[in-house]
Amino acid sequence: MRRMIFSFAAFLFVAALPAAAQIKTPRAKNPDDEGLHYVVLREFTRVGEALARLNERITALENQLAQMKQQNTELQANIGETQKTVRETDGKVGTRLVDTDQKLVSLRSDLLQVRSDLATLIDMVKRSQVTLGPASMAPDTGGSKVEGYIMEVLEREVKISLGSAQGAMKGWRLGVFAAADPKTQIGQLVVTDVIDANNSKAEIILMSPGARFQFSDIVRPIT
Repeated sequence: MRRMIFSFAAFLFVAALPAAAQIKTPRAKNPDDEGLHYVVLREFTRVGEALARLNERITALENQLAQMKQQNTELQANIGETQKTVRETDGKVGTRLVDTDQKLVSLRSDLLQVRSDLATLIDMVKRSQVTLGPASMAPDTGGSKVEGYIMEVLEREVKISLGSAQGAMKGWRLGVFAAADPKTQIGQLVVTDVIDANNSKAEIILMSPGARFQFSDIVRPIT
């Protein structure tokens, strides 16, 4: 655009040369020629000033355009960094969620195993007491009570830590007591499947209003 402006200015300058040459050529004074001389000079000066102002305006616009390009470049760089940060954050959050889920599953499995081991240990203690016989034991005041725990809760079924070693059989009815309050019965179960010596499955047949069976709730046979 600058080339076009300067070309136009040069054209005006060249066009004004003949008139200026005529003015400088010695000849008889003519009032009309003298007036034309001042008119041409005035217009030429006005055009030069207009071109100078236009040049300043073009320079300012070019500076603004350069600033806008720089700002756009910086904005694109910031957007790229933000997107990279978001992707990295999503990846870290996803990894931590998966790791947390795995730890929860592992912890739950460990708790179930501890409960099963505890039930096995209790059964071994009971058998050792029977093996020792009355001669080496204190007098029995009524026999130890059979007691187990809820190990897993499904929709209408639970897994308990009582099996064939504790006399569990299909159709065996059990009372459920809250772990926080072992004297409060909150429901009843009936054994549907004896899995092994220390584990059985039981169906929920009764649950107190507002109650909810949970892991480690106590189960006892109903006599």
